[in-house]
Amino acid sequence: TEPADSPDTGDITGVARVSYAFRPVVLRKNGEIAYAVVEHQFTGDLGFSVGLAGRLTLGVDLPILMGQVGDDLSGDNDARALVGDKPVPVSAVGDPGVRMKVTILKPDTSSGSVRGFALAVDERLTLPLGDESSFLGEGSVSSLTRILAELNPGVVSVHAYAGAKLRSDTGS
Repeated sequence: TEPADSPDTGDITGVARVSYAFRPVVLRKNGEIAYAVVEHQFTGDLGFSVGLAGRLTLGVDLPILMGQVGDDLSGDNDARALVGDKPVPVSAVGDPGVRMKVTILKPDTSSGSVRGFALAVDERLTLPLGDESSFLGEGSVSSLTRILAELNPGVVSVHAYAGAKLRSDTGS
């Protein structure tokens, strides 16, 4: 998860995440799953950021589809009308994002370890450059704003976040 604290000024950080999802996109008929448009999906995120002024983080990230498979929809005209005639791509690039995080409350690091409570606001603005048929591209600009909270009482840390995603196109 994204920490609430920002890196020190000039510190550059990189991230590479891998995720797996089971049936992230399904079509239902009468409440039952009729088709798993995407049955298994492996994605990754690559990104880097730089710390500024001890409380600000600026960065970029790129979601990558590393593999996905789904049901054959060729025999169902209704399903193809919703999803399209082409099979879902096996690999693709998603919408790149520009990120900014502002740390409001920094944790206590005076003892050499991170302790206490931290709070930040994280914003990710995406550019519509990704493959929409991969389910990683929106086809329009989007904004994800989150509040990040972190509690480090000692050996264990607890992270929580809440936010909202806004899209410039709601689809049809």
